[in-house]
Amino acid sequence: MQNVLKNFIESWDKSKINMVITGGGISLVDSLKIPGSSKVFGEIFIPYSEESQISILKDLGIENDNSKAERKSASVNSIKSVSKEMSKILLEWQRNRLFSSENDFFVSVTASLSTIRKDKNTKEISFRKGCNEAYVCIYIPLNKDFQKHCFYHIKINKINEEGMRGLCSTPGMIESLRSIEDETIAKIVLYLISGKEEFKPCWFEEISVIKLTDSI
Repeated sequence: MQNVLKNFIESWDKSKINMVITGGGISLVDSLKIPGSSKVFGEIFIPYSEESQISILKDLGIENDNSKAERKSASVNSIKSVSKEMSKILLEWQRNRLFSSENDFFVSVTASLSTIRKDKNTKEISFRKGCNEAYVCIYIPLNKDFQKHCFYHIKINKINEEGMRGLCSTPGMIESLRSIEDETIAKIVLYLISGKEEFKPCWFEEISVIKLTDSI
């Protein structure tokens, strides 16, 4: 992964990139350890916890499915943490923070990856429901008067519960699986940003990347 990030940084010749990442693609942060990364990235922000995401939505007067507080506006629909809508919200939130960076690229990633949960009292293990997926939103500053948001939906094959329980019997296997999934998301994001074939990861049958409807 480190070599992929290094090659990306060395080849990037456009304006700076700012990112908001939550749930998956966190390994993109490792790019900041590479010399010269400050010429490529403005900031990478990670509202990782549920509380952090909710605080952003509250700043914008919006609350998601997981929030316990009352909505500020009855006309605002609930928004899932991993969705096209959330990816757009997080991206626009960062753009508003960095209002002086209108010529920069902005990228947001919301993702759900393989997760196990252990009850503190019973020690019983449970697994996250739903598919392994990510929504990516990319803001492209085409020129002063014309910009574009590109949306992508990434799906990664999910091991069933029986298989996950089998992995749990070997120390480090769940962590390794999670790391592989995270890096897969990160590599796909780099490819989507650059559009260069050299960054296109190997997509197997269990991975799909679908471009959704763009918005101006």
